[in-house]
Order: sequence, then structure tokens, then C-alpha cells
Amino acid sequence: MSAAVFDHLLIGAGTVFDARRRPMATRLTLHPLRGDHAPEASALVSTLEECWPEDAGPLWLNLTHEATLQALVRLTLPKHIFVEVPAFLAGDPAWASLWTQDAAARARRVLKLAYRLMRFINSPAFGLSVEISSFQHALMVLGTKRLKRWLALLVTGAVDDPELKPLMFLSIRRGLLMEELVRQQDDESLRNEVFICGVFSLLDRMLGQPFERLLESLPVPGRVAEALAQASGPLWPWLELATAVEMESPYDIQAAAEGLMLAPSTVNRAVLSSLHAAWQMRDE
Repeated sequence: MSAAVFDHLLIGAGTVFDARRRPMATRLTLHPLRGDHAPEASALVSTLEECWPEDAGPLWLNLTHEATLQALVRLTLPKHIFVEVPAFLAGDPAWASLWTQDAAARARRVLKLAYRLMRFINSPAFGLSVEISSFQHALMVLGTKRLKRWLALLVTGAVDDPELKPLMFLSIRRGLLMEELVRQQDDESLRNEVFICGVFSLLDRMLGQPFERLLESLPVPGRVAEALAQASGPLWPWLELATAVEMESPYDIQAAAEGLMLAPSTVNRAVLSSLHAAWQMRDE
């Protein structure tokens, strides 16, 4: 990933869901750290194309810098990358020259997105000779990597309401993001705990119960419980940063990242890596 581009941006991230509550695209809000130092449009596209290949899924770009937005609309973009243009700009006569036939065709293609989505998890069968009976047992038997799959299934299976599919997807995506954010610290215990914290952080909304009650029957590490139920402790700042990214609020992202002494490029790498991983795990 080009530091020359991503060192000067704050990236917010979201997911676009279709009418059946399935993820259909990833949405990035790109905000320059300084308005007078926005990345050059072609360099931005080249970098995005390098780190977000077509098999990572459709990518929608929301740019807060109008000059960069204008420049991007003039470019021929990869077929899986789309640019959002606010309605008030799309109707501006000054933009009329930008709406070429190719751009119009591209806009129509956005409306007709119909992507076959792979399964969220391929199979619940891990080929184990013992039954997983508890969270602690899962930690012992599955190990970290396979535990993530088990957790994803646990969260997904806890709620039957199809209206909550977006929350199920977002909870896994949040856990992956938090894990990526702490990866450089080389602390496996911390990575495990922030992943669990992120995955479980939306359970209160999915199950309609406060965390104080949920945690009575859901054994989690103490630092995870502290972050979820009390909005405090060493894991809370990581959850705050992940939430700021999802809210696509550049000022909150910057404040949370600075509180954790993370450079914008570090946050941006974590965001893109986790989004890619989450897309590969989406439900069919």
C-alpha cells in the first residue's frame, strides 16, 4: 500500500446491504488530513486497485474533497470501483461536462449490482471428535483461528431474525478490524480479546438485552466485559476507534487514533485488510 497516499487520508468504512439484508458492497469515506494536501486522483485509484482487487467485491467511494471527487469522475475506473456523487453536485450545471456516456453506463451498473455471495462460513463441521460445550472449551480445543469461525457461528445462530443479518455481519467485521488494529503490538492475548470484544459488541442490540445481563451467562475475559458493560478499560479505546471508523467520522477517527498513538496509515491498512477479510466471510 502506498504510504504517499494513505498517510494523508482518514478512512471511514461501511457496508451497503441489499433489500434482502445481504452485504452487496463496501463503502469507504475518504477524508484528507489537510484540505490543501489531498491525494492525486490517479495515484489514489492505483493504490486502491492494488490493495482492493476485484475479488474483494464492489467498492464505493465517498470523497469529502470536491476537487478530488471531480478528478476521479473524469477517470476511467476499474469496473469494481464506483464513485458516489452527492445529488446537489450531480445537478450542478458545472458538472454537466463530466457526465459522459461511459459515466452514465457506470451509474446504471451500480443500480443493477447482482453479485453472488459466498457463504458466511462454509460449514459448521470442524471434524472434531468432541463436542464444543463452552467458550473456555472452544479456546482449548479449537485454537485461535478456528475459534473465530466458531464465534462467528455462535453469534449468527443466536438470532433468527433476518432483519438482523446486517448486525451479524457488522459484528464480525468489527472484530476483524479491532484485531488488525492491534496486530503490530505482537500480543496474541490482546489480539484474541479485542476480536472477541468486537464480535460481541453488538449482541445487546441483536438480543435486546443489556450487557450487564448478557455477561451473566456469557463467560468472556475480564477486559472484554469491562469494555462492553462499562465502556472503560484497556480495550475500550480500540472499540471506540472501530466505532468511529464505522460512523465514517474523520474527526472522531483522528481523535481515537491519536489517543492510541496510531498513525493514519496504520489505521487505514487495518481498515482495508479487515474489510477484505469480512467480505470473504459474507453470507450467501
